Amino acid sequence: MWIVLRFPKVWCTFLIVMGYLLLPRLLPPRFEVKRNWDSEGWNWFGQPSRAAFFYGVGLMISLYALRFLIIQKNRRATDALAWYCLALAVFVPAIWLLVVTNWDSMFFARIACWVGDPIALLFVPSVLFPFYLSMRPSLTLGIYTLLSMAEIVLLVPAWIFFWVQVEFWVLGWAGV
Repeated sequence: MWIVLRFPKVWCTFLIVMGYLLLPRLLPPRFEVKRNWDSEGWNWFGQPSRAAFFYGVGLMISLYALRFLIIQKNRRATDALAWYCLALAVFVPAIWLLVVTNWDSMFFARIACWVGDPIALLFVPSVLFPFYLSMRPSLTLGIYTLLSMAEIVLLVPAWIFFWVQVEFWVLGWAGV
């Protein structure tokens, strides 16, 4: 048993799994309004869309900072990948609770809230993770910051626009 505690990935995984199991019981009920076509949405705690936007920005900045630390602090690529996956496992419930505002919109299917929004926000940083991992020996904080800023300003909005089109036209998750 003590050998398991020597490996941080093991106990972090255990804590995340326990969080996924216990979180539904510990959370307050979701703030709900009658399902309607109104564009104003509320996050899980009843905060308006502008608060959810700031939470989303904060989560993305945190993810980019954490991604840099993970890339720089791990010697092996498999360790970095494991830590990044654990970080994503923490960010998904944060997105559900703080960022998703379409829970009561009749325009969106519930699966768009559970699956679509996390994919929209986490896809670009995750797809580019191997690229940054391959640049690790020469990756400085300045270079990473410039590349990440370009990624956030150019790639993330382009991906979100594309993903919304896929949700609407291909998957039928929006415009239900």
